[in-house]
Amino acid sequence: NDGQGTNILSGLGSAKYNINVPAVGPQADESSTPSERAGAPLAPRVSSSNCPDSQKWCANNDPHFSWNLPAGTIGVSILGDRYPNTNPGQRSDGVMSSYTYKDTVDGVWYFHVKLRNSSGWGAITHYKFQIDSIRPGSFVLTETPRVDLTDQSVKFSLAAHDSTSGMDRYEIQLDNQEVYLIPYADNAKFITPALEAGKHILVVKAIDKAGNFLADSAEFIVDPIEPPTMQYPIE
Repeated sequence: NDGQGTNILSGLGSAKYNINVPAVGPQADESSTPSERAGAPLAPRVSSSNCPDSQKWCANNDPHFSWNLPAGTIGVSILGDRYPNTNPGQRSDGVMSSYTYKDTVDGVWYFHVKLRNSSGWGAITHYKFQIDSIRPGSFVLTETPRVDLTDQSVKFSLAAHDSTSGMDRYEIQLDNQEVYLIPYADNAKFITPALEAGKHILVVKAIDKAGNFLADSAEFIVDPIEPPTMQYPIE
């Protein structure tokens, strides 16, 4: 720093880096932790037949996972837990290309897997999965009181709650015919189209984000409109 650009470099060191570049990048629903050993396996590509999308909830609490098993694999280490970046450890759980967890507790989970070959343990894949195997906690279908029972359009309120994945939508069927789908909202309302006089039935499913549902129904009557009568003056 003398203003003359004097070279003060008196020596050089050296360093060696091993960079493993995956042949195929991780899928959107998984991440990976790089390997620390040259020649060790790449992060396996994980898929699930019954929880295929990490961004969505699945109702099946027996999630099944499968992955590629390259030639030369001599060990597989797996672990499922609540943390996104866990190392499943140095102990092999066998040499397999799939695994199924049974009776998994509801919530957000991560499946971790890595492979071993003669060079050592490889990169880790972390696969997120979300389980909601229980139907919504509550659902109430209520007819709004009518002043005029001949009114051909009848209003209902819908109130549902789910504490795990959350509510998604309502599926509404009127008189076992047309089906209406409306997105979930607090204090949702449904108004029937104009109906003929007589007895009707409304069946509603409250569906959560994993596809679990509660159903409720209501029977109601639309009264006929009385025909007009003519009154003649009495002489």
